Amino acid sequence: DANRTRETLQIMQAHVKEFSEVEVHFIPSFYSIAAMDGQTAQHLQQTVCLYSRDDVLTVMCMGHNRGWEEAASMFSGVPVELKTSNAAVLEACGKSWEE
Repeated sequence: DANRTRETLQIMQAHVKEFSEVEVHFIPSFYSIAAMDGQTAQHLQQTVCLYSRDDVLTVMCMGHNRGWEEAASMFSGVPVELKTSNAAVLEACGKSWEE
Protein backbone atom coordinates (compact mmCIF):
# COMPACT_ATOMS: atom_id res chain seq x y z
CA ASP A 1 0.00 0.00 0.00
CA ALA A 2 1.10 3.57 -0.52
CA ASN A 3 0.76 4.97 3.01
CA ARG A 4 4.47 5.70 3.46
CA THR A 5 4.64 7.21 0.00
CA ARG A 6 1.63 9.43 0.73
CA GLU A 7 3.24 10.55 4.00
CA THR A 8 6.52 11.29 2.23
CA LEU A 9 4.74 13.33 -0.44
CA GLN A 10 2.83 15.30 2.20
CA ILE A 11 6.09 16.23 3.91
CA MET A 12 7.59 17.26 0.58
CA GLN A 13 4.50 19.33 -0.26
CA ALA A 14 4.76 21.13 3.08
CA HIS A 15 8.30 22.25 2.19
CA VAL A 16 8.17 22.68 -1.60
CA LYS A 17 5.14 24.61 -2.88
CA GLU A 18 5.43 23.22 -6.42
CA PHE A 19 4.80 19.67 -5.20
CA SER A 20 1.30 20.77 -4.21
CA GLU A 21 0.58 22.07 -7.71
CA VAL A 22 1.12 18.89 -9.69
CA GLU A 23 -1.04 16.04 -10.88
CA VAL A 24 -0.50 13.00 -8.64
CA HIS A 25 -1.29 9.36 -9.34
CA PHE A 26 -0.87 6.71 -6.67
CA ILE A 27 -0.01 3.44 -8.40
CA PRO A 28 -0.64 0.50 -6.02
CA SER A 29 1.51 -1.85 -8.09
CA PHE A 30 4.64 0.25 -7.41
CA TYR A 31 4.69 -1.16 -3.89
CA SER A 32 4.35 -4.84 -4.80
CA ILE A 33 6.44 -4.82 -7.98
CA ALA A 34 9.49 -3.47 -6.13
CA ALA A 35 9.79 -6.78 -4.27
CA MET A 36 10.09 -8.76 -7.50
CA ASP A 37 13.62 -9.10 -8.87
CA GLY A 38 14.08 -7.63 -12.31
CA GLN A 39 10.50 -6.38 -12.69
CA THR A 40 10.58 -2.78 -11.43
CA ALA A 41 12.32 -1.03 -14.35
CA GLN A 42 10.02 -2.44 -17.02
CA HIS A 43 6.95 -1.74 -14.89
CA LEU A 44 8.08 1.85 -14.28
CA GLN A 45 8.62 2.39 -18.02
CA GLN A 46 5.20 1.02 -18.90
CA THR A 47 3.44 2.97 -16.16
CA VAL A 48 5.13 6.28 -16.99
CA CYS A 49 4.12 5.84 -20.64
CA LEU A 50 0.56 4.99 -19.61
CA TYR A 51 0.08 8.00 -17.32
CA SER A 52 2.17 10.67 -19.10
CA ARG A 53 1.33 12.83 -22.06
CA ASP A 54 3.95 14.06 -24.51
CA ASP A 55 3.61 17.63 -23.18
CA VAL A 56 4.66 16.45 -19.71
CA LEU A 57 8.38 17.12 -19.36
CA THR A 58 9.05 15.88 -15.83
CA VAL A 59 7.87 12.80 -13.96
CA MET A 60 8.66 11.91 -10.36
CA CYS A 61 8.15 8.32 -9.26
CA MET A 62 8.27 7.56 -5.56
CA GLY A 63 8.46 4.22 -3.90
CA HIS A 64 10.43 2.12 -1.51
CA ASN A 65 13.30 -0.21 -2.19
CA ARG A 66 14.22 -2.99 -3.16
CA GLY A 67 13.49 -2.82 -6.85
CA TRP A 68 13.93 0.94 -7.13
CA GLU A 69 17.71 0.89 -6.91
CA GLU A 70 17.75 -1.99 -9.40
CA ALA A 71 15.60 0.11 -11.77
CA ALA A 72 17.79 3.20 -11.28
CA SER A 73 20.83 1.08 -12.09
CA MET A 74 19.21 -0.30 -15.24
CA PHE A 75 18.06 3.13 -16.45
CA SER A 76 21.40 4.85 -15.74
CA GLY A 77 23.67 2.04 -16.89
CA VAL A 78 25.75 2.22 -13.69
CA PRO A 79 25.28 0.60 -10.28
CA VAL A 80 23.11 2.80 -8.04
CA GLU A 81 22.73 2.31 -4.30
CA LEU A 82 19.66 3.94 -2.75
CA LYS A 83 19.44 4.21 1.01
CA THR A 84 16.56 5.65 3.06
CA SER A 85 15.49 9.07 1.74
CA ASN A 86 17.79 8.86 -1.30
CA ALA A 87 16.69 9.83 -4.78
CA ALA A 88 17.87 8.98 -8.26
CA VAL A 89 17.50 11.84 -10.73
CA LEU A 90 17.58 10.63 -14.32
CA GLU A 91 17.41 12.73 -17.46
CA ALA A 92 16.75 11.69 -21.05
CA CYS A 93 15.75 13.32 -24.32
CA GLY A 94 12.97 12.18 -26.58
CA LYS A 95 9.84 13.27 -28.40
CA SER A 96 7.61 10.97 -26.39
CA TRP A 97 7.76 8.91 -23.22
CA GLU A 98 7.77 5.75 -25.33
CA GLU A 99 11.18 6.70 -26.74
